[in-house]
Amino acid sequence: MSSFDRTRIDPDVVVALMRGDRAAAETLYRALSGAVYTLARRLMVDVQQAKEVTQDTFIDVIERAGSITSPDAFVGWVRTMTVNHCLMRLRSPWHRRRSSELPEPGEDSSFASGRLEGLEDVERALARLAAESRFVVWMHDVEGYTHAEIGRLVGRTASYSKSQLARAYAELLAWSREVDHVEAAGRSVVDGVGDASPPDGVAGFVRSP
Repeated sequence: MSSFDRTRIDPDVVVALMRGDRAAAETLYRALSGAVYTLARRLMVDVQQAKEVTQDTFIDVIERAGSITSPDAFVGWVRTMTVNHCLMRLRSPWHRRRSSELPEPGEDSSFASGRLEGLEDVERALARLAAESRFVVWMHDVEGYTHAEIGRLVGRTASYSKSQLARAYAELLAWSREVDHVEAAGRSVVDGVGDASPPDGVAGFVRSP
């Protein structure tokens, strides 16, 4: 579940923000900065860029507070601004990945049933993916966006979103199997030698039982 979905904001605080109340801005920052940073960190991977997204998002929140039409929808509004700031950076020359059109795979992927919750080290898993694939996986599996919504965000179709998701699942499945194999070999050495250590570089990325 997304951090945004677990966050509840008092509409009266949002109304105070709309009036320019500084204390309200500080309260909302404390309540939502963690969720904004987490989303930006997962989509951008780079820590510094995630911090910049968080800062720019809250600058927008304060500057555009007067345009809020529904205080009850404030959390979703902040999430949308966060996503837009991430997309702006992902589309920059430093992040853009040009992808050729892929044949549309089916929804069935042996990794799909596990999704991200089957991975212990989500951060390392996401870092392996190309920027747009990472965006699709997180927005679909964690933020709960539909393929049609993701397609609109990236200027493509729902089928493109499905293709990116299936491709990402296949890549993560191959990696998880490779790490499982290496870790199994390390355990065998430990079992056979007694005080031997696993090979350097073996991390805690495994699929949950």
